[in-house]
Amino acid sequence: MTRAHYIFGHTFNTTFSYCLTKAWTEAKEEARISEENARRAAEYKAKYGNRDYRNYRSYYSSRMGHNDWRCDYRNDAKATVIRSFNAR
Repeated sequence: MTRAHYIFGHTFNTTFSYCLTKAWTEAKEEARISEENARRAAEYKAKYGNRDYRNYRSYYSSRMGHNDWRCDYRNDAKATVIRSFNAR
């Protein structure tokens, strides 16, 4: 209703009925878009969640350009050790 009043006050030569219809259409479209975005976010998290978490943890203590290579090396070394234990 607030959006309809806004549209009515900021347009020329329109009926309030038209403004209500327009506001309702905009609200439905906004709800559809937010639902679609939530679905895409869940799909992305399911597909790439582990990778994003690993990247977040690997650079947790680094300042970009200063000691980020140490974090990479440490994590690569840790992954190598874990892989060697799991291979047995």
